Amino acid sequence: MKGIRKVVVLQSAKSDYRRIKSYVTQRFGAEAWLVINNELQTKINKLAATPELGSNISEIDGTGFTGFKKYQYKNAYVVYQTSDSLLSIYMFIPSMRDFRRHLMDRLLAA
Repeated sequence: MKGIRKVVVLQSAKSDYRRIKSYVTQRFGAEAWLVINNELQTKINKLAATPELGSNISEIDGTGFTGFKKYQYKNAYVVYQTSDSLLSIYMFIPSMRDFRRHLMDRLLAA
């Protein structure tokens, strides 16, 4: 059995995360953010151990971008890639945004 992968959150995903934190904190309060943040950290660690929990991203089929998966937690998607030793988080996309458009804008900007 493989060990848990190291988790790396890319800068762009950190910016996404800060925007989500700001939104949740302003809308629902700091305590709600603490709960959501703890739950999300637990989910990310679970993804590091079992990345197949996520699903393939049909929106990028035929684009040449391969190996990306998405995992939905509450009102956000985590977009990531894995290797035997690493889980790389590329973005956090709030579910209220147009997932395909946000995804393509970000991937094409890379």
